[in-house]
Amino acid sequence: MSQLELVERIMKCDVIVAGGGHAGLEAALAAARVGADTILLTQRVETIGTLSCNPAFGGPAKGGLVREVDALGGFCGHMADEAALQCRTLGESKGPAARSTRMLVDREIYRRGAGAKALSQDRLRVVEGEAVEILTNRGRAAGLKSADGRVFSAGAVVLAGGTFWRATVHRGLQSSQAGRRGEDAADRISLSLADLGHIIGRL
Repeated sequence: MSQLELVERIMKCDVIVAGGGHAGLEAALAAARVGADTILLTQRVETIGTLSCNPAFGGPAKGGLVREVDALGGFCGHMADEAALQCRTLGESKGPAARSTRMLVDREIYRRGAGAKALSQDRLRVVEGEAVEILTNRGRAAGLKSADGRVFSAGAVVLAGGTFWRATVHRGLQSSQAGRRGEDAADRISLSLADLGHIIGRL
């Protein structure tokens, strides 16, 4: 590879986020909003913000988290409003401390809105690819390498791979490696974390 080709394959930014799910999207948008030149590295642009299973926001557990994201200027609460199908207050027969709001949303409307937001956000570049290696410099993260050999140099690295890393999907007695049905798992970044001394496990 020539020196020119090598330079062209290195992309520089202030922040790189690996993973285009809810956490990765919020992290990338937040970084871009405060003025950081940001790259969102995701396996497929069309699946950014996909609701994998339960198409709902809020409830006793997630409700507090959504409100915190909203208070910090985040995206998911606004998009849930736009994609809403049903809104309910849970625990109405109980005291105020036990009540929570839950919103059921249209998965397709939410996904389209999430992708449009990512692609239109100032200072955010969306790049398709699988992160396979964490690059370090003097003991700290300095970027990522993708499966096709591209190098991303960054001042900060955010890993938001969700369930895709070392992912297995179970259907009855059959198991297969996949992040979601019809989508590949992303295993190699876990090996990179292990090589850096991290203990890898799953809940």
